[in-house]
Amino acid sequence: APLCRERGDRARAERYEKMAALLAARADRTWDGGWYLRGYDDAGSPFGGRGGRECEIDSIAQSFAVFAPGPDEGRNRAAVEAALGRLLDPVHRTAALLAPPFTGATDPGYIRSYPAGVRENGGQYTHAAVWLAMACFRCGLPERG
Repeated sequence: APLCRERGDRARAERYEKMAALLAARADRTWDGGWYLRGYDDAGSPFGGRGGRECEIDSIAQSFAVFAPGPDEGRNRAAVEAALGRLLDPVHRTAALLAPPFTGATDPGYIRSYPAGVRENGGQYTHAAVWLAMACFRCGLPERG
């Protein structure tokens, strides 16, 4: 929207601002009290939330909450801290994409085809590890990034 305004395209800027507000409101509804949900299965059931047997927390949802402007910066920092506390393995010095891995109770799609702890299914997914580090810097946790 800022670029559209700069170029004099007010109508498009307003449309994008409305879309951004709608997306932010929808993302805000995924807050489960400790961090953001990863998503929903085909039946509409959430996964990636507190108390889940599979994918209780997902790195990407927490990182991208920081990258996108949201209504509550305190939540964003709490979400990143939750990810750091639950996904970092200090022994192996890795950052898992999600934990615990999918084992069959939930059908998230292709991720479940990987064994637990491998690649996207609870292993380190390097893109997400970098995004989590970037989120640390953006939300005031540079020593953790």
